[in-house]
Amino acid sequence: MVYVLKSSAFDENENQIKLIKIGYTDNWEKRYAQYKLHNPTVKVLCLYEDGNEEDEKSLHSYFSEYKYKDYGNEWFYYNEKIVNFFPINDTIDKIRAIIPKIFKIKKSDKRLLILYINSAIEILYTPEEIVQNKNLRNSLESIILSSQTDVNLSELDKWFKLNYSSKYEEIKKKYESLDKEISEFQNRFESLKTFEDRMRLLCEADLSEPARNSILDLLSEYYKVFYVTLGPERCKSLGYNYTKMKLDINVVTFDTNIIKNRVQKDFKEGTSIEYTKLKSYFEQLYKEFEYNKTPKAVDICNYFETKKVKINSGESRVNGFKLIKKKG
Repeated sequence: MVYVLKSSAFDENENQIKLIKIGYTDNWEKRYAQYKLHNPTVKVLCLYEDGNEEDEKSLHSYFSEYKYKDYGNEWFYYNEKIVNFFPINDTIDKIRAIIPKIFKIKKSDKRLLILYINSAIEILYTPEEIVQNKNLRNSLESIILSSQTDVNLSELDKWFKLNYSSKYEEIKKKYESLDKEISEFQNRFESLKTFEDRMRLLCEADLSEPARNSILDLLSEYYKVFYVTLGPERCKSLGYNYTKMKLDINVVTFDTNIIKNRVQKDFKEGTSIEYTKLKSYFEQLYKEFEYNKTPKAVDICNYFETKKVKINSGESRVNGFKLIKKKG
């Protein structure tokens, strides 16, 4: 059985926080009794009787960016993405159908899906309904992914035309407008070189609400955490300074699990990669996550068991690593 629990805890600064646990057990009654004995605040959110350990691992991977590192692999910060996910996907079969598709979506297609859904929500619902039901996007995303083989502009056009024929033209027009607005923002964002300048643009740019929501979903998680947690005015008062904002939300150390999960998703066991390509990869990755660390090819050894090998490259043979097995 896979279970989802909610619980209270205290962080390193003695601030009370809410956490979520996603776990697996073959004896639910005994496991739950143990939790209640040691933590009377624990509440059950969902139970999946047919869930197995592989389902548990896939959920851990899917929500890895929210992992609470002090409590191992099964505890996560309480947040809307996790809480809203389970009522929609209320059977283990739905979870098994949705999560593999989410993992396979390319970055460009993820952008397309986010923009199309946010455009549809803007047309289909009133501002009051959007505020009252924060689950709209997750719900629409799950419905689309469960019925679509591929995510691309042509398939999404067909889906919305079939399911929302009377509003399709309005949705399509809104999508095109949103796509233009976000493209202009992204071009300006990418032209900036420092974290402070990029954070200033995010906080001060004159954007429509659906555009800002879409941009927050597309940017590196750290930009979103600062914007949502502190708010644009607080970020501005701190001069958009990365160190000051980190301290302000008690994020004193970088959660390397974010890097680990990304690397283990990008590379497969059995692959051989040249040193130069690995160094270039980590250089881009650390830049994306604003991770203050010198990139080296040997960094791959933090995430995989490796073996030094010679790799054919044109007419010569170069040094590289063979990735034997993912590290836990």
